[in-house]
Amino acid sequence: MKYFIMLPEFLLGVALALFISLLAWGDQIRKPKEELLIIEKNYFKNIKKEKTKILPLLRQSSKSSFQDRINTIFDLGADKNISASDLELITKIKDLHKIRNKIENYYDNRYNTTIGLTVLSFFFGGLSFFLRLEINLVFLSIVIITIFYLLKNLHTTNKKEKLFFKKLYNILDKLEDS
Repeated sequence: MKYFIMLPEFLLGVALALFISLLAWGDQIRKPKEELLIIEKNYFKNIKKEKTKILPLLRQSSKSSFQDRINTIFDLGADKNISASDLELITKIKDLHKIRNKIENYYDNRYNTTIGLTVLSFFFGGLSFFLRLEINLVFLSIVIITIFYLLKNLHTTNKKEKLFFKKLYNILDKLEDS
């Protein structure tokens, strides 16, 4: 029972640790977009096609209409210089874009949740000096549930990153072979 008297210090310590890690982490969040842009650049160099023609197929863009994408598909199919493996790479790069978007959403979600956890820990830590033990246990359970949510996010993001890089290296190998 006497250990719960130290709960305010614990929550404030968690908040301080998270705040310091957020300061260090803010500049180091990796976005897998750079790797994908390198692949696109190599792909366009290999097929010698105009970038603006194929880009609507690779990226989900509001700029290009469904009709533009269909016309691009027919143009590529009619082009004798485009092989079936080049067309297959378009699909694989498009899949990479979808995975990249999911990964970036996980990154943003984790970052925002960590900011929320930091604020909650400061708030709960300050309040717990003045409240009863039962209410402090509710605060502690909210913090613990949020930490488990962050751990789940880390695990899911890690699985998506492994899939992303596996597919990325597969495409790079195919580009180097051609």
